[in-house]
Amino acid sequence: MGVFLSELTWEEAKRAFELTQTVVVPTGSTEQHGPHMPLGTDWMAAEGLARLVTEKANVITTQVIPVGFAEYHMDFPGTLSVSREHLTNYICDICDSLVKWGAKRFVFINGHGGNAESLNQVAIELRRRHRVLSAIIQWWDIVPEVDGYPSEQHGGYAETAFIANLRPLLVKRDRANIAMAKNISGELVVAGITNLYFRGARIGTFLRTSDVSEVGSMVEQPDARPIDYAQATPEVGRRIMDKAVQIVVDFIVEFEKIQL
Repeated sequence: MGVFLSELTWEEAKRAFELTQTVVVPTGSTEQHGPHMPLGTDWMAAEGLARLVTEKANVITTQVIPVGFAEYHMDFPGTLSVSREHLTNYICDICDSLVKWGAKRFVFINGHGGNAESLNQVAIELRRRHRVLSAIIQWWDIVPEVDGYPSEQHGGYAETAFIANLRPLLVKRDRANIAMAKNISGELVVAGITNLYFRGARIGTFLRTSDVSEVGSMVEQPDARPIDYAQATPEVGRRIMDKAVQIVVDFIVEFEKIQL
């Protein structure tokens, strides 16, 4: 069983770093997730997964970082965003401190895709500065499909069930509406905000969420099907969580075997 850094005294922290050099850092976002999901969905997901992993793995876990890069959601009230550069530097500073106390492996449990570029840069910097290794885990990558629905859909079936399990009172399934992406051109098929399909070829782009969805939740595949949100229950979310926790716990065991 691991420990939560913020709950320790400095003496307890000293002993904890003598017992493990693997640190879990949950990262998320405060951003819109459609009319049915809380703004804190991404950090709640990261924190929830990290907490259960900590109960089963010999790790030290930090507090969640609740705000990330979410500029593309800023047309929806309540969304908060910081620049990628600031986020990268902030996380690097935190990890520099942790290395000082003994951290040699970092496992970032990331709940928001917009943080990925910053976390990749952090991993590069930590290896360069300290010769330590990092892993970046996103729950929708390790459990990519749930009941036939892609997990990466923003405010979709899997994410709704995931938060319904963690914070059931905050999910309004009766308000759920994942709109098919807007038609922005006769021959361009929108798939999320970073991909267009033109005559079957995928082409990268960078749109704002409001360009493709009026409600915030959105499909991120060109051939998505309508979602039956009534089935996105806490029980489904628990199934996702259980699978994700086991994968992360088992991964950490193997990750710690790597010798530089």
